[in-house]
Amino acid sequence: MTFKLGQLHHFGRNKEIWTKTTLFTFLFVLFSLVFFFLNPPLQTPDEPQHFIKAYALSEGKIFPIQSPETNSSGKWNSYGFMLEASVNRFVGVQPGKEYQPLPADKAKKIVFTGTAGITNYFVLNYIPQAIGIAAGRVFGASMLTQYYLARFLNLICYLFIIFVAIRLFAFSKLGFGVLALNPVAIFLAASTSGDAMIIAGTFLFVALITRCLAKEKIANYDIMSSGGLLALLVLMKPTLIMLGLLYFLIPNKKLSIPRKLLWGGTILLISVGLYELWNHFMISQQLVYQQFANPKLQTSIFLHHPMIFIDNFVNNFILGNSGVSMQYGPSIFQGTVGTFGWLTVPLQMRWVWLFILLFIFTSLQQEENQPHSTWLNKLIVFVSLFGFVVLTFFALYQIWNQPGSTQAILGVQGRYFIPVSCLVPLLLANKVKHLTISKVRAYQITFVVMMVIIGATAWTLYHAYHFIVFI
Repeated sequence: MTFKLGQLHHFGRNKEIWTKTTLFTFLFVLFSLVFFFLNPPLQTPDEPQHFIKAYALSEGKIFPIQSPETNSSGKWNSYGFMLEASVNRFVGVQPGKEYQPLPADKAKKIVFTGTAGITNYFVLNYIPQAIGIAAGRVFGASMLTQYYLARFLNLICYLFIIFVAIRLFAFSKLGFGVLALNPVAIFLAASTSGDAMIIAGTFLFVALITRCLAKEKIANYDIMSSGGLLALLVLMKPTLIMLGLLYFLIPNKKLSIPRKLLWGGTILLISVGLYELWNHFMISQQLVYQQFANPKLQTSIFLHHPMIFIDNFVNNFILGNSGVSMQYGPSIFQGTVGTFGWLTVPLQMRWVWLFILLFIFTSLQQEENQPHSTWLNKLIVFVSLFGFVVLTFFALYQIWNQPGSTQAILGVQGRYFIPVSCLVPLLLANKVKHLTISKVRAYQITFVVMMVIIGATAWTLYHAYHFIVFI
């Protein structure tokens, strides 16, 4: 069988081959393989604690307890779960060391294992990982194999949710898909991190809202489904409550003002109520973070003197007056696309900018009969984005910074802003098409550029770790 150059040319022009589904699937699988095989175990931020949380859930343990050690009060790892000693030994392996299956512990000794800063994370973040761990345990797999099964299930669940979201998204599906291929997003999804479900869930919620914009009539079911998802997202990440403003994107003729107020108030009450109920059974942040800060006092200072935080945020991160923030700000920006490992393996900025330019280009590839994004709609989206950013900075300011601190806001990482990045295509949507390039050509450009970024990512990881996994 021979393969002629003409066939290759035909492949490049075949519209049936160059589709969003096949393009996204191929790039996702390739990107996933890069992270799955070149990223060593437990190398995403806080991943040992994420794995512990998922392992506890696989055993039906949901609510954390305090360490039985009498002198543990006030320490960072004072709260967690009683698990097999093999779990504790596995997460204690140092980066770059051997990741061999641990010897069987016939005694099945049970020890306390702390979960540190993710102690209060919602249970939904870890269902895929817990299923993978439980399946591995049923078949007597090693701890390392259980870990990789957890990574695999997390990745598959992310893929499924994103596929549904892309199908529902009413604006640029190509730009939306490129955002879902964010290197850091795939990096988190191909691990046991609970952040993957936050990103996927947010993409799905925004897609549901845009679907409402495209429909002629909004049924109560549409609001109930999206509102229920928003309540779950608030449980997973409270600052996502700002996404509730997106309901104002729906025209009044489709969803009247009384219905918006009724449904909006109901969703808000349910979201806040469920969040408070969950935290009633969790450990107070005051106790979890007392070794580093005083969240209660920080909140009290803000309520009495809000300008301390506002000046800190504006001067350091908007105006860039602080030398600390001049270095810290760019690291946050880079971390949204290309910082791997424990924030120690950066992708070169040229590839970060290439991805951002690709995203802008693909977001301008409008869908046929897509809803018109008015300037008022764009203002609502911008307020939602800005509100989420400010709330995120305050949340980290509260738990990682000494009360009244004005030097900088420590603890903020670029990955925290990935979920709401899916709002940006709405800001770029215009009534008039600014690009007239064909869809096939746009897909081809996306394919070539993403292949370059995937190659750069693979080289970055291998150069950093010299690691290829073989389970």
